[in-house]
Amino acid sequence: MLEALKKNQDQAKDQAAGLRHLFRRRPTRIMAFASAGVPGAAQVIARCAQALTAQQRVAVVMDERGGAESIAAALGLATRFDLLQVINSDLPLRRVLLQASENLSVLPAARAAPLFNRLDRRQRAVFADNMRILCDSADFICVAAARSSDGSELSPLLLAAQQLVIVAGSGAAAVTDSYALIKRVVRQSTLHQIQIIVTGARDEIEARDIYANLRDVAQRHLQVSPRWLGWLADAGQENYLQQIDDCVDQLTQADGESSVRNSNLLHNLPHFA
Repeated sequence: MLEALKKNQDQAKDQAAGLRHLFRRRPTRIMAFASAGVPGAAQVIARCAQALTAQQRVAVVMDERGGAESIAAALGLATRFDLLQVINSDLPLRRVLLQASENLSVLPAARAAPLFNRLDRRQRAVFADNMRILCDSADFICVAAARSSDGSELSPLLLAAQQLVIVAGSGAAAVTDSYALIKRVVRQSTLHQIQIIVTGARDEIEARDIYANLRDVAQRHLQVSPRWLGWLADAGQENYLQQIDDCVDQLTQADGESSVRNSNLLHNLPHFA
């Protein structure tokens, strides 16, 4: 991924690079992943990102989650730099990207995330240039979204995505928190393709009951219908990775509605359209 990225940077003004982008078989898919404080959500998001790289697909995780709950930490990667240093022109993008595997990279963005709505003109231009490089290099951009400290303001990158996956927990409080997250998304954006992964349930029957509760309340009060993506047993169980693969298969098949929103992340961001 890093070698491909460097090549794209070196050839940013090359007409051939533009033609390669024009004739890509599929446009880059922009997916956001979020949770309302569900334990282990970072592991779920990390495993989904790994599964997306099957069949030689390239994925980049924009990791807005900091510390122990970051995707970098879940993948065993040490974070040194942040997207903020790229936006401020202190470092090139390739110095900040972390290589998790041949086809999976992580872009730490915990420090940049709170500032996306307050970038000046120069910073926006640098950010836009680097996001175009990422989209030219990857099949999937996965936004591991963080919320503001009071939980009310959602990540602009989450709101600009084509698809949103919510990692929902079990229990009354977790279901309430997941519904509140859905409500904020619906009220703050036009993103209505929302899909649910349920964790922490005793079995699939309980998980589907939790999902049905979320779906019914969202339909009744928000006029949206989140889709079932799957459920996950504990990470230590034998079928855990197969369940992850099943969820990702469902996620990547959801092409119809995702095409309604522009596949260019910048087009859906305020101040970048």
